[in-house]
Amino acid sequence: MRERSLGIQAERGAGSHLVGLPDVMVQAGSHLATYFSSEAGRVRIAVPFLREGIELGQPCFLIASGKILERYIKALEKDVKAELARARKRGLFATAPTPGLTVEEALAFWDDQVSAAMSTFSPTIVRIVGDMACVKGSFADVHQMLIFERQVGAVFKSSPTVSLCQYDVREFDGPTLLEAIKAHPDVSDLGFAKFVS
Repeated sequence: MRERSLGIQAERGAGSHLVGLPDVMVQAGSHLATYFSSEAGRVRIAVPFLREGIELGQPCFLIASGKILERYIKALEKDVKAELARARKRGLFATAPTPGLTVEEALAFWDDQVSAAMSTFSPTIVRIVGDMACVKGSFADVHQMLIFERQVGAVFKSSPTVSLCQYDVREFDGPTLLEAIKAHPDVSDLGFAKFVS
C-alpha cells in the first residue's frame, strides 16, 4: 500500500477534536455524508471544511478525480490559494482518485493513512472528503462501494478523523442512496436536513 500513500508529512496543526460544519459541531470519529443535486451543493460543506483544515494546518485528504477534482481545487483556490499551495508543498493536503479498487484495498489504504496521520499529528483532526461519484467507478460495482462505506466507518470511528462522503444524487439510484444513508448513522444523529442541498 505504500505506493498509494498520499504522503502526509509531519506538521503541527490545531489540537481541537471538534469540527464546525453549517449549524453543527461534530466530534472526531464522525463518518458523515452529504447529499446534493448541484455543483453549488457539492462545495457547500466540503470546501469550507477543507479550507478550515488547511488554515489550521491539519492533514486533509481529498478523494476525487478529473473535472470533479478540478472543481474542488478551483473553489479552494478562490479563498486560500497561497495556503493551499503551502499545504500541498508541506504534504498537508493530498489528493487521490480513489482509496482502492477492492473493499479490502480501500480499507487498508485508510487504515494506513489514518494510522500514519495519527502517529505524526496526534492529537489533531484528520479531514477526509471523498466524492463518491468518483469513488464508485473504482469498485467492481456499487454494491462493493456500499460494503466499503459500511466498514470504513469503524476505521474512522476510533480515530481523530472527520470524513465527508459526498453523494451527488444525480449519479446514484434510490436504493443506493438509501443504503448510503444507512451507512452514515452519524448524519441522522446530527440532523439529516443539515447535510442535504
